[in-house]
Amino acid sequence: DSYFKLAGLHPTGGFLVRHKHGVWAAFVSGESPTRQIHRQVVLYLLETRCPRLPEWFRQGIAELYSNLVYEDGSVLLGSPISTHRMALRSPDFDIPLERVLEASREESGAILGFNLYAWAATHYLLFSSAELAARVDDYLHLLEGLERPHRAFTTAFAMSPAELGDRVDAYLEAERWPVARIPLGELPPVTVTSSPASANEVLLAFAEVQLHHHDSGFYGLLERLEEIAATDPGLPAGWALIGETHTVLGNLDQAAAALRKATALDPDHAKAHLLLGEVLLDRSRAAGGETAARGPA
Repeated sequence: DSYFKLAGLHPTGGFLVRHKHGVWAAFVSGESPTRQIHRQVVLYLLETRCPRLPEWFRQGIAELYSNLVYEDGSVLLGSPISTHRMALRSPDFDIPLERVLEASREESGAILGFNLYAWAATHYLLFSSAELAARVDDYLHLLEGLERPHRAFTTAFAMSPAELGDRVDAYLEAERWPVARIPLGELPPVTVTSSPASANEVLLAFAEVQLHHHDSGFYGLLERLEEIAATDPGLPAGWALIGETHTVLGNLDQAAAALRKATALDPDHAKAHLLLGEVLLDRSRAAGGETAARGPA
């Protein structure tokens, strides 16, 4: 419930949090978060290991892995996502694929159905034929060699983005899509370790993401932080986030009080000291302005 309260403030279906104790994930996916878990982990791996991937290919790979199917001791990779196929056949999704392929990470959010187009294009390139799948390696090598993404695409695949768009449209109409079957015995073993962090420390890591990526609902976030502080008042990170949230809301007195608690609990908490100094300076300036406005007594 605590995780859901924090994650519920965020408009997306899931996100990752990097922390000194590891990488944690929060999801808002109803009763079955498996797709979001697959998708977010793949995005994290691609971001850290393949930073030059174009956004469409990064999102396309993540969508592809989001729909893993476990069947008879094997994993099926590339299983069609029926909702994606139905949506892409709709007249509302009539966007040139060239626009999708050229979009930056910042621009992708403004394109309706960006992830869906990316998924369909990636599936076509990887699964429609062995020849195209082999050319994906050429594409990645060109990107690693600092080739511009558009030129890398046309060189590796010997087609324009517009031609790919026509092929993907036809691909979407096919009754059956090819998939890859990977026997589970071929997968490397996975070691699972527990985190030395407490549950409240994990919640605070999520809360910090909310504070830095959410432009509204700070009062709801403040309520969650105060609940954590009430159950675990000895966490300096909790008081530091409460102070930072009050700062965003303009509550300088409450911010100063919370930040003082954070620095008292952890004298080496650099961010809390920095924020406290800024808050005290802002409060002093505000008091000076009020005195000047009133004039001499």
